Amino acid sequence: MKMCEILQANVLLEKFPPSWNDYRNHLKHKKKDLKLQELISHMRTEEANRLKDKLASQNLNSINANLVESSFVNRDRTKQEKGHKGKNSEKRQFKTTGGQIKKKKLVCYVCGKEGHKSYQCNQRKGRPNQKPTPQANLAEQDSEIIAAIVEANLIENKTDWILDTGASRHFCTNRELLHDYEDTADGECVFMGNSATAEVIGKGKVILKLTSGKTLSLSNVLYVPSLRRNLVSGSLLNQVGLKIVLEGDKVVLTKNGDFVGKGYLSNGLFVLNTISMNANASSSAYLIESANLWHGRLGHVNFASIRKLKDLRLINTSETHETGKCLVCIESKFHKKPFKPVEYRTTELLESIHSDLADFRTTASRGGKNYYVSFVDDYSRFTKIYLIKTKNEAVSMFVKFKAESENQLGKRIKRLRSDRGGEYSDKTLKEFCESNGIIHEFTAPYSPQQNGIA
Repeated sequence: MKMCEILQANVLLEKFPPSWNDYRNHLKHKKKDLKLQELISHMRTEEANRLKDKLASQNLNSINANLVESSFVNRDRTKQEKGHKGKNSEKRQFKTTGGQIKKKKLVCYVCGKEGHKSYQCNQRKGRPNQKPTPQANLAEQDSEIIAAIVEANLIENKTDWILDTGASRHFCTNRELLHDYEDTADGECVFMGNSATAEVIGKGKVILKLTSGKTLSLSNVLYVPSLRRNLVSGSLLNQVGLKIVLEGDKVVLTKNGDFVGKGYLSNGLFVLNTISMNANASSSAYLIESANLWHGRLGHVNFASIRKLKDLRLINTSETHETGKCLVCIESKFHKKPFKPVEYRTTELLESIHSDLADFRTTASRGGKNYYVSFVDDYSRFTKIYLIKTKNEAVSMFVKFKAESENQLGKRIKRLRSDRGGEYSDKTLKEFCESNGIIHEFTAPYSPQQNGIA
């Protein structure tokens, strides 16, 4: 079975190495399908072009290297010619028996050491007092401990805490701030930004109380007394879910959208706003939250369950007992006293009328009525019911009931009692009762028992 040449070319095209992906896509988007011989011809041309470009780039790199080397050689020759002018220049060279010229070793006039000139000496006047230029430290291994801020070793301040995004660990210079302290005997060293090293004496836990009222706990804090500043690692804060936002001259810490704390720029460093330090932590960096807060988060669960969750390390809290009364729990445990039966009863007809409105649920009456309103006389318990389509018809039904009952009995309605529904709070009903001298009594909120007769 013979394969079509176009199919063979497509199979070969898919076998191109990853470095040929762009060229393969170029061939795929051609309008005309390539045959096997045409594809091989294109491949040879592309291979020749790539080899030519590679040789050209190598030649260019070698030319640049020669130019750099020649510039350094010319500079050294110029300096040597300037330094060897005069009579002393002849004394620096002498001929040996073999006819070769031997140069005298260079000696610095400042420190007296060999191997460099006076203008290259570090002990030259004015150089010892110069501050080292801050620079980043490149770590070759992940196990190295890095403190990137060089200024932390220049200005002494053991109370402020500096947020350092280049530090790989938390560092403390004050032994009194460390709790659960342990000495280290493995000889750990801290690599500074200026290539200097500092010895780690021990490690412990530090708790920072921020001005926002929240507490930030730092664990595995290294005690390095030779440092001049306390450093908080920004990378470790990010690992535990804290978000660091730099806004102008301040830094803001948030967690899950909630504000945690902030700091301000001081002498080129971001200093966290802290109040005091305490200890009680178990993770690298997290927020210690009160037991009352977890009590509310977990649906007002009892504190015995909170202690179990803390023992299982499922929640982070420094407390296991109730520090204050929970207002929600107190209000939910309130009990309403039962309503006693009313012994008082009116002595005349129409002295007090009880009214209420209800619906037929999902089933309407034959006439399409969805609601009914009732009027009950307190003395005789006589009840009159009217069917209505909408709730706003309740006012007109009361006007109808008043006219009918007063005409039949020859008495007048003195009081009307109802709940606080919208149909009874209507402005029209209020004006009607005021014009006819009827006192409209409303039941207390959430107390339907006061209108139980209706």
